[in-house]
Amino acid sequence: MAVKISRIEPRQNLASELADMLRRQIRSGNMKPGDKLPTEQELIESASVSRTVVREAVAVLRAEGLLVARQGVGVFVSSQLGDQIFRIDADRLEALLKVMELRISVEVEAAALAAQRRTPDQLRALERTFKSFEEEVHAGGTAADQDNAFHAMIGAASGNEYFDGFIRYLISRLFIPGQRIFELRKNRYAVFERTLGIVREHEAILDGIREGSSEKACRSMREHLESSLTRYRAALND
Repeated sequence: MAVKISRIEPRQNLASELADMLRRQIRSGNMKPGDKLPTEQELIESASVSRTVVREAVAVLRAEGLLVARQGVGVFVSSQLGDQIFRIDADRLEALLKVMELRISVEVEAAALAAQRRTPDQLRALERTFKSFEEEVHAGGTAADQDNAFHAMIGAASGNEYFDGFIRYLISRLFIPGQRIFELRKNRYAVFERTLGIVREHEAILDGIREGSSEKACRSMREHLESSLTRYRAALND
């Protein structure tokens, strides 16, 4: 069955936009239980988005139970659409704090596993993403895309597909309220100082994973996410 996927305009979060579009196709019945999702390449071309965006959108819908992956075959609409029991709606800024608390419990363990299980290719990809993140910060950007990619890669490096998919899902639910918090910060110097601090926090996580130290990776991830939670609370109270 041909599924019509429109080009996505760069408004807020591309992964969320694509996930919303696919969710509507499923909920409306245009995509029925058992239907195969278009391939990654087909979604990239029809929606004019990157491979990362497609994977994050699919991860969101898999976490919601709308899609299931079959190894070596593809991704399909779930045959048990009435069984979805978990979904996060973090459109309110206050909900972001609760999701951040959830991320701490999940990503700390993922970092510990990544330190032990990451492959040489995964480490190189993580190092490249960190370098891109650092460069974007020094160029004056928020580096939100690189930040998200860094965390998603750690989920993948954990060697556990459930960590991978769930972390991508949590990141996608945080992107829009997180961007709104940036808008609350009018002092550009304060934003720059904040992002420089985050660069150092990410570097400590990377060092732990590079050294194969679960203890260091775990501790650094906890410190980073708890610092982020503190910053978000402060932003909400501004």
